[in-house]
Amino acid sequence: MTAQQVLALKQSLEERFPGLWLNGENLSGAEISGFGQTGIERIDACLSPRALNRQRITHWVGPGSSGKTTLLRKAVAKWCEAEFNIVYIDTQGQLMANDWAYINENHCKKNRLWFVRPDAGEVKTLNHYVGVVDLFLASRAFDIVIMDLGTNQKLSLLSYSRLQRALQNSKSALLVVGSQADNQGNIQLGFQWDIQSVQLHEPQIACSITKNGLSSKTEVAVSLDESNCLFTHPQICDRRSREA
Repeated sequence: MTAQQVLALKQSLEERFPGLWLNGENLSGAEISGFGQTGIERIDACLSPRALNRQRITHWVGPGSSGKTTLLRKAVAKWCEAEFNIVYIDTQGQLMANDWAYINENHCKKNRLWFVRPDAGEVKTLNHYVGVVDLFLASRAFDIVIMDLGTNQKLSLLSYSRLQRALQNSKSALLVVGSQADNQGNIQLGFQWDIQSVQLHEPQIACSITKNGLSSKTEVAVSLDESNCLFTHPQICDRRSREA
């Protein structure tokens, strides 16, 4: 973001949330029941009472095509229905807009889900996006800030410390999405498709959970009847269903 874009963003936040930018009031007021739960029963059971905590960093990790984004969309849809304000920062421009459109259309009210992503052909450093995240945390206008590192990126210790300091004066929960595990943060969720279950046409995503040094594992079933918007590949016609 340029200095002019940052200024425009501040003005937009002030127009949308009058007074909050200046006086630091918490948009959500008292703690809302259910905050921080993903809506994914098995994950929530392992992380009771919550997967996300305000003023804390949660890591949501897994290699490419591991199923982590499929589950993240489910969680974001649940948070939107609960009327939380969410901003998603896509640092590498890899977000598929069509995969997320159904959330704004069917689950969100009053444009509670925002996206920040680079323009086509634009390349920004990770430090630039750390500054963008810092800005949103400082606004105190969002309940959940999601920073998607894409592939092969990892927060430096300096960047991590900067975000921790920003969170101390924020009311947000910060969710860092990436492909590499990180020992920093009090909660880390790692995802990977269970290949055997996929071959048996009963797909499940294996989830390893680390919270405050303690580890557990669970599996989340993914229905074959999920909306096509959960998959970025084109759907292939099954010719076996045609009449001879």
